Amino acid sequence: MTTKISQANIQAATLDSIGGGPRLASIVVTNSSYEPTGATTVAASGGYIKITGTGFISGAQVLFDETPATAVTWISTTTLHAQVPARPVGTYFVYVVNPDGGTGLRTLGITVA
Repeated sequence: MTTKISQANIQAATLDSIGGGPRLASIVVTNSSYEPTGATTVAASGGYIKITGTGFISGAQVLFDETPATAVTWISTTTLHAQVPARPVGTYFVYVVNPDGGTGLRTLGITVA
């Protein structure tokens, strides 16, 4: 009998340690120094966000739906800084794609107003 390893039968921390891919825990709107501003939306002209989670690898990409971030800085396996490009007003999925292909998703990740 073969058992498939999944979130249903193994702890998330263990999945992360064996390549479970990135996981996005929170997204915070920041200023250009990546200090939280308390804002809940990003300006249509662009802005900055701090993404926290697990499993981030140096060289990760950040996408807002299909649009890549203007710049991404890998801080650690749990933190990324990203510059949001100008976007039309709306709400966007945020993806983190590691160089090894592992992908994390946050639905309704950012709102542009």
